[in-house]
Amino acid sequence: MATQDVLPQLYQQLNICTGTDDYVRSRKTADQILRADPTQWDAFYTKLVCYVHESNFEATLRNISSHNFGDKSKELAFIHAYTLYRLNRHQDALNTLSKTEYGVRELELRAQILYKMERYEDAMAVYQHKLSQLEDIDSDRLVNQLAAISLSATPQECPIKSDSLDTYEQLYNYSGVLLSTGAVPLALEFLDKAESTAVTEMTQDPDYSMEELEDEMSAIRVQRAYALQLAGDMKAANQIYTQIVKKRISDHSVSAVASNNIISINKDKDIFDSRKRIKASTSDSALKKMTSQQRSIVHFNKCLLAINTNQIEQARNYLQSLKKIEKNGNELVPLLELSIQRKNEGLGDCRQSLLDILSRHRDSPSISLTLAQIALSTRQFELCCEIICSSSPLCYKPSFVSFVVAAYFKFGKFDKIDEVLDNAINYWYSRKDIEEKSIEYLKKFVCHSANFRLQRNCYREAGELLEKFGMYFQGDRVYSHLLISTFASIDITKAEKVLSTLDQKEIKKVDVAELEKVQNLRQVISKKTALLDKMSKKEDKSVKPKRKNKKRKGKLPKNYNPDKPPDPERWLPLRERSYNKKLKKKGGRKIYARSPNPQPASEKPESKPLSANQRKKQQQQKSKKKGK
Repeated sequence: MATQDVLPQLYQQLNICTGTDDYVRSRKTADQILRADPTQWDAFYTKLVCYVHESNFEATLRNISSHNFGDKSKELAFIHAYTLYRLNRHQDALNTLSKTEYGVRELELRAQILYKMERYEDAMAVYQHKLSQLEDIDSDRLVNQLAAISLSATPQECPIKSDSLDTYEQLYNYSGVLLSTGAVPLALEFLDKAESTAVTEMTQDPDYSMEELEDEMSAIRVQRAYALQLAGDMKAANQIYTQIVKKRISDHSVSAVASNNIISINKDKDIFDSRKRIKASTSDSALKKMTSQQRSIVHFNKCLLAINTNQIEQARNYLQSLKKIEKNGNELVPLLELSIQRKNEGLGDCRQSLLDILSRHRDSPSISLTLAQIALSTRQFELCCEIICSSSPLCYKPSFVSFVVAAYFKFGKFDKIDEVLDNAINYWYSRKDIEEKSIEYLKKFVCHSANFRLQRNCYREAGELLEKFGMYFQGDRVYSHLLISTFASIDITKAEKVLSTLDQKEIKKVDVAELEKVQNLRQVISKKTALLDKMSKKEDKSVKPKRKNKKRKGKLPKNYNPDKPPDPERWLPLRERSYNKKLKKKGGRKIYARSPNPQPASEKPESKPLSANQRKKQQQQKSKKKGK
């Protein structure tokens, strides 16, 4: 049978198969057409599409590279790029896509490739500048755009209005954008909306199974737990994470994120529980779906856990694997190295190692502050000041300048203090038109620097500094007083000139006697008066002051009642008082009774003489008591 007679029948059969979405039969029919006539472009293109729908990307790539249709091969660029993208060959896919003219589908594929390559800012640019101009708003495109914004390195406001969001995926990604900007309470509200919308959408759609619903709900709940963790509610976040891990959902990346966050909540407590969780968070199936930032965080926690459990060699191995992931260099890696060194050998004199780390991460404020804290804990104060001074612009903040100045003042390094203050003045002067508080900081540092120079009698330097920045102190009384006290020692005419600019009414109101009592004013005392004061103090010490007799108030007895007269027998011992109970023995029993003849307190009862036997008994009783 001739080829021309067979092709119409095969094409008719191919149309029927493609109409019913039977991609296997469609591909086999296309193969029959190509065997009859290898130059049939439509059959070849249909075959490639069938391979893509079957997710057989290796066969798609193999067929594209083995056939050449001349100019028509340019039409295969999109399928070729998409196939490379699905095979995770993102750079090759981007290069292939750049050879074609960009339409809507090419732009969407380019944005997806850039997102997978973690170039989120470039993906955002494609979405905002190219695809935002289209009239039709695609739901999936909006979801991808929100995902790119939420993962961008620089958090920014979302250009998409929250009123236009209607699917749970859009609401979920919008909550991620809010979390990146720090709006945690608002993110929790959108997560509530996403959860309720997901339940209504999936229960109404029969194509969704209960397992898929549980997977989607688990992702939303993990995001909620992360928001609660950021808000400081660790207990509620830990409960949600634990529930997700116990469910054992099919999406391993979600359970891995939950396990990792449980480890971060545990910190150095519940070490055995953390060691169980780390196995789930580092499985191969979970790591494949994670971004590079998530993988580095997981490996960092793994290394930190090994350090806390004193597994030094294992921690070193984890650190090496972390370095392979962090090709650009993570600022937390050198801190792990220091932690391992501290566990193994102790820090000791770590000056050189700290300076080496600082030279590699000079622009990182967190690294600089951590290294400064380590130097301070090892009592290397000068190294601490050196680290702070080398980290710009952190070293020009008022709090850090005051710390460095106080440290250098303690060690008597006044030249260093002048250098630190001058650098701070020059920095804020250079930024006077950029930042709002630069003029305020500039004035503070100028006054402190001038005052410090005045304390060391460097009047000329203080005067030059104050005159240089005088334009920023118009109407400032503190500045005028500093200027007068400076010029009073080097140029009286200038001091009088500055004094004439002050308001004379305010000067007349000043009480000189009260002004001299102020501690901040400098007092000039001659040597003779100082010696006289010392002598007078010595003389005062030799003469002892007379003690003043203080009259003490008399003490009254307990239960004192001023209405009743005092007891006349109160000065007698209790046994001699008339109303005292006396002990009598009668038949082996003790009987307490009052004395039969009570006598007044003034009179004493007559003592009867004792017989010889009674005296002997008394002596025996006394000797027995002494023996006891």
